[in-house]
Amino acid sequence: MFEYVKFNAEEREFVDDVIKNYIKANPILRQRKYFRRFNRKPKVKDFWDLSWEDILMIRQAFKTEQLFDVLEILYGLTEKEFMKLEMLNVFACYKWVTDELLKLNAAEEERLHSELSSEEINAGAEELQEYGYYNSLKAMCPDLLKQNDYLKLPYSIIFRDMAHSKLISDINKKYQENAARKNRVNRS
Repeated sequence: MFEYVKFNAEEREFVDDVIKNYIKANPILRQRKYFRRFNRKPKVKDFWDLSWEDILMIRQAFKTEQLFDVLEILYGLTEKEFMKLEMLNVFACYKWVTDELLKLNAAEEERLHSELSSEEINAGAEELQEYGYYNSLKAMCPDLLKQNDYLKLPYSIIFRDMAHSKLISDINKKYQENAARKNRVNRS
């Protein structure tokens, strides 16, 4: 694995393309120790079972292309162990991580995404986007002392709560729009 660290930007781009298009995803890391091989499984098979904190840290590591950080979270690797890994196997694991994150992103896009209305934009709602996940954390847990406990919860529970809250918000918004429309009709 040590070789990838030495690659320049062009070489990394080529390797990233190979990973994306030609390597099969595999969650099992193969390690060697004293001329013997053994397999190392991730701490969870399904990303929905990871803590919200782990999901956030993995996403951040992906943005900054910190491959070691991703594998450290999922496999508990040390830096020394990481440097001894076979490059193609690491990339197969990385591909698995990418696929799992894409599944989460698709579910979030489907169940949690909503466009801001012009009234919300005019009110400054876009400014909240700089706080990222903290907006959701604050909405779910206003008590600052308990927020770390929420970050430790499995992401499946957090996602369900966020999806439920969004559904209630959407219903309330439609109810208010219908009530406003009905009031306009009654005044006429």
